Amino acid sequence: MSVKVRRVQPHSPAERAGVLAGDVVTSVAGVTIGDYLDVELAISGEGEVELSVERGGEELALMLNRSSLQGVLLSAGLELEFSPRICPNNCIFCFVDQNPPGMRQSIYVKDEDYRLSFTDGAYITLTNLTAEDKARISALRLSPLYVSVHTTDDRLRREILGNARAEPIIPALKELVGLGVSVHTQVVVMPGINDGVVLERTLRELSFLHPGVASAAVVPLGLTRWREGLNPLKPVGADSAREIMGIVDELQREFMVRIGIRFAFCADEFFIKARREFPGGDYYEGYPQLEDGVGLWVCLREGFYSALEEISAEPALRRVTVVSSTLAEPLLRELCREAWVRWRVKADVVAVPNRLFGETVGVAGLLCGEDIVGFLKGRELGEVVLVPVSAVDGEGRFIDDVTVEELSERLGRTIRVVEIDGGELLGALLGLEED
Repeated sequence: MSVKVRRVQPHSPAERAGVLAGDVVTSVAGVTIGDYLDVELAISGEGEVELSVERGGEELALMLNRSSLQGVLLSAGLELEFSPRICPNNCIFCFVDQNPPGMRQSIYVKDEDYRLSFTDGAYITLTNLTAEDKARISALRLSPLYVSVHTTDDRLRREILGNARAEPIIPALKELVGLGVSVHTQVVVMPGINDGVVLERTLRELSFLHPGVASAAVVPLGLTRWREGLNPLKPVGADSAREIMGIVDELQREFMVRIGIRFAFCADEFFIKARREFPGGDYYEGYPQLEDGVGLWVCLREGFYSALEEISAEPALRRVTVVSSTLAEPLLRELCREAWVRWRVKADVVAVPNRLFGETVGVAGLLCGEDIVGFLKGRELGEVVLVPVSAVDGEGRFIDDVTVEELSERLGRTIRVVEIDGGELLGALLGLEED
């Protein structure tokens, strides 16, 4: 068994160890490798670890320094070849079916893989787990995992998944919990289908599996303009957002009394659509669903204001452009005003309408390079253009395959990719740690 190295990131621990693209990793620390997950687990820890690789018919032993890795492949600079399992479902709201043509190929892959759930927080439906998978999950203690539930009404869930063979979800979750796995769940809400009393029942039944089921995220379905021939679905509007949040509010009060936590949380998009004020950070109980857009707004804001008190800097007297999604624009304007008041950084927040997917799509992860170029061309951009990291993949490509380098060339400005982190955003505005 082995796994091939697809790419080695420049200036990374893997490059310093002498790993090359095309190398075949056969073992790590003497442990035989079956897939990328084995490498992920084997390089966790600190100190040096030996990688055995095949290169040109020769077996080489390379020493990888793990002092700052924390068991993450990308931290090591290793990108390994991996073919994820394909989703067996045909969900009525599937976003992949709504993608336009001509984008980067990875967005057309319908993956459903427990390994990606563990390493990347990808949501799975448990509809393709085998007995061997469950044994491996138990043996390797792959926890937490992330599960898309949508509803605990099994008949309705099979209709939503487009999979008549989907097994009942509550027994499946109980089995995972019985293996010692902590599970975070997700409900993609579709007005008129799984909201109202259906949503109430779903969240309550999931709460009965706490603490094994640790949390539930309630997120709105995403609809693009590329839906011809697909199921007719209603978007979440202001009224439905308020109704859904009312259900979650009421259940949170019940859960606080019964299990001592709020347990279920609405995605940030609901607060924005319902025009409700965001809560404080304590509300999110450690941000268990941050990657699902639950608490990102509050986490970014609190991190920014915390960094304000820690950073000591002279007035920067500079001008930058901050590329924003339409949903994040109000928050970024608020934060950039602070940068102007304290350091005289003139930060122009530009909310780029998503012309490719449709202007109802307002998340940063679906911003494309061509839309950014079209909206920024001819503007006064200042010294640097900041773009959110969620808009690009690991190779610096936007969803339409435009690269960060190409964007920089076409705009004639330096592009800085910024993590969704308040401290890093502030540092980028001030020009700290720029090359």
